[in-house]
Amino acid sequence: MVGLRRTACLAAVLMTVAAGTARAGDYNVYCAGTHLEIDSRNWDQMLSARGTPLCKLGEFNYLSDAEKFVEKNFGGKDKECYCPR
Repeated sequence: MVGLRRTACLAAVLMTVAAGTARAGDYNVYCAGTHLEIDSRNWDQMLSARGTPLCKLGEFNYLSDAEKFVEKNFGGKDKECYCPR
């Protein structure tokens, strides 16, 4: 019985962690340095990872929407971009 309770607790924790990583608006389009990136990291995480210049160009609920935005407005991922000063 104790093993079953531990397994249930572990499953509940894992489901909570998974739900926290699948929130709406988790796909962000950034201009990082001089290239476009689609990433699930928030502003602070991206700033720590990429440094400046960094600007956020959009936030989307679905990866496909972020990709369509980048394709339509910039010609695709990894294209050059520049943050306004």
